[in-house]
Amino acid sequence: MGARSTSIDRNRFPVDEWALTENGVGPTSDAHDTLFAITNGVFGLRTPLRDTSVGTHATTIVNRFFETYDIVYPEDAYGLARVGQSLVPGPDISQVEIAIDGKKYLLSSTRWTRTLDLRSGCLRRTFQLTLPSGSLVVLTHITFVSQHSPQRAFQRWRAEVEEGGSTHQISLTFHCRHDSPTDTTSDDDPRKGHEFTADSAPVGIITANQNGLISKMMTRSSQLQLTTAMTTNAAPQQVTTAVLQSHAASMVITGSVATSEPFEAALNVSVSLNTANDSSWDENLTATQWIDFDGAFQEHQEHLDRFWSRSDIRIEGNSEAQQAVRWHLFQLFQSSPLIENLGISAKGQTALGYDGHYFWDTEVFMLPFLAHAVPERTKHLLALRHSMLQQARLRASTLSQAGALYPWRTLSGEEASSYYPAGTAQYHINADIAWAIDRYVLATGDHDFLAHGGAQMVIETARMWADLAFEGSDGRWHIHGVTGPDEYSAVVNDNAYTNSMAARNLRLAARLARDAALHHLDPLSDVEMETWIHIADHLVIPFDDTLGIYAQDDQFLSRRRWDLSDIPQEKFPLLLHLHPLVIYRHQLIKQADVVLAMLLVPEAFRPEALRETFRYYEGVTTGDSSLSAAIQATAAATVNYVDVADHHFDQALFLDLANTHGNTGDGVHLANSGGIWSAVIVGMAGLTMRPDGVELAPTGWCVGNQISALIHIRGSLLQLTIRPEGTTIELKGGKPIALISQDHHTAIDSTPVFVPAIFPSTPQHG
Repeated sequence: MGARSTSIDRNRFPVDEWALTENGVGPTSDAHDTLFAITNGVFGLRTPLRDTSVGTHATTIVNRFFETYDIVYPEDAYGLARVGQSLVPGPDISQVEIAIDGKKYLLSSTRWTRTLDLRSGCLRRTFQLTLPSGSLVVLTHITFVSQHSPQRAFQRWRAEVEEGGSTHQISLTFHCRHDSPTDTTSDDDPRKGHEFTADSAPVGIITANQNGLISKMMTRSSQLQLTTAMTTNAAPQQVTTAVLQSHAASMVITGSVATSEPFEAALNVSVSLNTANDSSWDENLTATQWIDFDGAFQEHQEHLDRFWSRSDIRIEGNSEAQQAVRWHLFQLFQSSPLIENLGISAKGQTALGYDGHYFWDTEVFMLPFLAHAVPERTKHLLALRHSMLQQARLRASTLSQAGALYPWRTLSGEEASSYYPAGTAQYHINADIAWAIDRYVLATGDHDFLAHGGAQMVIETARMWADLAFEGSDGRWHIHGVTGPDEYSAVVNDNAYTNSMAARNLRLAARLARDAALHHLDPLSDVEMETWIHIADHLVIPFDDTLGIYAQDDQFLSRRRWDLSDIPQEKFPLLLHLHPLVIYRHQLIKQADVVLAMLLVPEAFRPEALRETFRYYEGVTTGDSSLSAAIQATAAATVNYVDVADHHFDQALFLDLANTHGNTGDGVHLANSGGIWSAVIVGMAGLTMRPDGVELAPTGWCVGNQISALIHIRGSLLQLTIRPEGTTIELKGGKPIALISQDHHTAIDSTPVFVPAIFPSTPQHG
């Protein structure tokens, strides 16, 4: 399809290299509310402005606060997923009313500005109120979800008189409500979350005490309890609370404001998620000690400072790209959970899209960045997968396989995908997790994790591949009946991505098994390890000799080709407008598949065939998936299609900021954000992790005059300075690291090392 417009109204969204600001009047949009959502990976807050008290989107999203429901199939079959899982919204605490001298003002009708400060992770909103007397009152709201205290968020409201000298009486009314679910059916967009009707939604009650409001919500089936407290330290005579109904209450804080006497109100927001029969956290929550805003902010800021000091990317000569890149890096950071037993959903805690499920997005797209930026949080993500290992073993058994088979989409560890051709059939999730474990160890040097679950996961996933693969009459090994990353080609044979990643999984397992005692593994037989290597060496990766390219699967190139320019623009994304069978019959690709494999498993492909392979698939890839553009940009650079790389990078950079896919209201596309980082580090700098150091092969692609990127590797901090002529690498802290490149086999220390670009400076066209 044609390029989606990435233009942004810069009067409404001015360019600021360290912030995202929106200037407006009137209600906000769902898509823009997503851009300003704040979270710490445990829970998130959206702060919409609207004319009514009923919102179309959740405003409090808590990681793993989900409900289960029976999946009903008109035509049943053995082994299909039986229980759906979907995040449910927490209480709506976003609605605030203001009254001055008894007159109410609707904040959504004022002139307002909201700014997400990327340095501090704080959201700042200002509202201008003109009083009948002519006085101008400016109301400021600053809030952050703590990166230090997992269950807490903090708010400060301040009113100041900027024009006019009178003293005014002011009151702020904070609402807490459980929005009633609608009985209307959702549309057919599978990217949205499940909608619960009134008789299946959580039950709840809101109570009030002298210092605030307390919401309790209980899911009916999964039996999870969410307690949310909104408290203030205002003097008792300033606070009035009222329970309007069991599902709605308000807290009013009153005071006075004058030119020299600002009005302030502070709130602590706390959440607790536990099982229905465990109320210990609730008791602590309701009796919790007040935490001062300034003290909490200082602790929070330390985490942001540490993050940026080891992860920042500076772009010279392209301010719009600079702003967008930092926004993406911040999204990845703020979505990574502070605590154990939580994963990262495809949308984080910015909205309820995709039901809040955990996918391969975390392992393949987000983890490569997070392993360098926040390794301790990344370890939690992999430990969560290990906690699901027994369920994965049972799932493999259900599908008549040995070893373990991880669910395609889940919250609880059970498979929750009801459409198996684009869900369960994506067996590559096994290899994705094994790849991520290896990538984490390469980035951090944390070999101890292998002995505490990592190696066990690699072994069990390898056993599934060894059981699934079979030797054909051609003497080669095959994997049939799976779906690769491209969900527009379902249940195929010998998918190139799946086979190449499976082979890597098998080789990694064999390598780890040789040191079974070191990795706390039961001894494995030589026969099993040799079988893994044999299968890996003989797994088919389809290649078409006539075209000189790798085939996505054994039948893909025999299908009818459908020129993308012949498809009307309004038919995209195709999954919303064409029956799956229509799509499956054609050479149509939702997202990079074999092209992604070329990046993740380059050793599986002949270098001389990569360029033509990329070029061919570029012509049939729709870009309907948000996971695709950044990968296409990175791959384009590695085969010297710099103009194509620029195009896709632009599409990826502004996918959410310009809402190019039309569904940013359902949450940030976090896999795309991870792909942005990989495009810079891999596609531009040309950095590859190796057990014995790092390899550097700059491509000559650079979206600004110069890019400086920090990357933390195994306890050492490196700075990459990327220019069209090549990349300079320098040690900024820690021990020297070995550098492998075309002309260098040396140690990276405080003396900068320049590695020239592998392609000529003149870009080539695809």
